[in-house]
Amino acid sequence: MRRHQACRCREHVEATSREDCLRSGDTRAIRALFSTSTGSRCAGGGAEAGAHAARAYFTARHHTPKAFLKVDFRNAFNEIRRDNLLRAVKEELPDFYAFIYQAYRTPSELYWGTTPISSDLGVQQGDPLRPALFALVLQPIVDAIATELNLWYLDDGTVGGDPEKVIEALTTIIAMAKEVGLTLNFRKCEVAI
Repeated sequence: MRRHQACRCREHVEATSREDCLRSGDTRAIRALFSTSTGSRCAGGGAEAGAHAARAYFTARHHTPKAFLKVDFRNAFNEIRRDNLLRAVKEELPDFYAFIYQAYRTPSELYWGTTPISSDLGVQQGDPLRPALFALVLQPIVDAIATELNLWYLDDGTVGGDPEKVIEALTTIIAMAKEVGLTLNFRKCEVAI
């Protein structure tokens, strides 16, 4: 096996393949994408911490009217456009690009019994990078939202703030999501004022 040149982490100098490097757990580059200079977007406690923060915001006394919006995307992991996925990986995680490109450059052939089904959208079920790849595509949408509360756990988002800002956020979410192949599941979306 050939040594993978792109993996520069000291712990993985002896990695014998790209797959070994990825499997070995060096996720620093991925974690760095989802953190900011003001703190981590990926808080300890994950979804539970987010739920507590959203509840605290929703039940707090505010001096002006506030809107609270919960959004969910329809079949999200299976609908993102792979061209956007590959572009995001190439720009944000260039060391991972060759590996991800091999997995997503062409449609996958899935089977229902003996019937082949071409899979040319989304991130594959069973891919251990699936959540990170989905979050990578979604991150520009999250970054474009300018509300007081902006919490996401993969395809579930919660935004809150002045009603005008929340409506603006909803418009942004719908428009930007369409560009990457996502649509809101309005049956699961909720709003409160």
